[in-house]
Amino acid sequence: MPTITRGIDRLQADGGQQQLSLVVPVSFCANVVRVIILVLVTYRFGDEAGQGFVHGFAGMVLFAVALLFIMGLDRALAAVLPRRWAD
Repeated sequence: MPTITRGIDRLQADGGQQQLSLVVPVSFCANVVRVIILVLVTYRFGDEAGQGFVHGFAGMVLFAVALLFIMGLDRALAAVLPRRWAD
C-alpha cells in the first residue's frame, strides 16, 4: 500500500503526465503475461482448465504482475531521475 499511495502523491505533483504515460506499457506487459499463462495452461491441461478456475485466477495474476511492474518502474525511475523527482 505505501507504494500505491506514494504513486498517487507523485501523480498529484508536477510531472504527472509523464507517469501517466507508463499506464499503457504496464497494462500491456501485464496482459501479455496473463495471456501467456492462459495459453500454457490450456495447452498443457486442456480447454476446460483454461476456461475454468484458471481464467478467473489469471485476473488476480494480472493485478499482481501489474503491481510488480509499477513497483519496479518506481524504483528504476527513482534511481535514474534527479532527486527532486525521486521524493
